[in-house]
Amino acid sequence: IESGNVQILKESQNLIEILSECLDTFEVTAYQKGLEIRTSLPKQIHPILGDRVRLIQIFMNLISNAIKYTKKGYVEIELVEK
Repeated sequence: IESGNVQILKESQNLIEILSECLDTFEVTAYQKGLEIRTSLPKQIHPILGDRVRLIQIFMNLISNAIKYTKKGYVEIELVEK
């Protein structure tokens, strides 16, 4: 990024759609580990400007790590607009 070789696209994104897509990917993994994924996502949210690919990459990494390092119980994902 610092060298200027990575391009970040700034397009209107819906975080609910992106998070839902990412969560769908990890349902089976969490279930196999005996974990529950709890979500608190609003029905509607204002769009943000961002790079869809990068946002998915970030959320996938965060969710993956949450599942990986949670021994038992649940992983909770909450989206709050401020």
